[in-house]
Amino acid sequence: MYPQNPPEPGFGEHKNPHEQVPPPYVPQSGYAPQSGYPQAYGYPASSPGLKPDNYLAWSIVSTIMCCWPMGIPAIVFASRVDSAWIRGDYLGAHEASRKARGWTIASAVTGGVFILGYIAIIALSMVASS
Repeated sequence: MYPQNPPEPGFGEHKNPHEQVPPPYVPQSGYAPQSGYPQAYGYPASSPGLKPDNYLAWSIVSTIMCCWPMGIPAIVFASRVDSAWIRGDYLGAHEASRKARGWTIASAVTGGVFILGYIAIIALSMVASS
């Protein structure tokens, strides 16, 4: 006769038929993840929702009228929103939109501070010269 090999671990073992095994998790119909949690990188979002605003017009206006060093990154991030959305990178589109908004606001605030400072210097020099 042929020699018998020892059984592999788990081979031939029988489970207790009376053992309670929890059923596998099956999400209920209509289940959706809670909002506020970002989608993991590399995985497409299951529900993209609404396309985020790209703030392109605002970033161009703030660049021209306020502070161009901060307006240039605003334009760059604003231009990335639509291309990321079309690629299906919904998280990237939302992130680019958030950065475009931040740089646009920073450009507008910085430009406003410089303009108010310039007006204050002109007004003080006019008062001092009279």
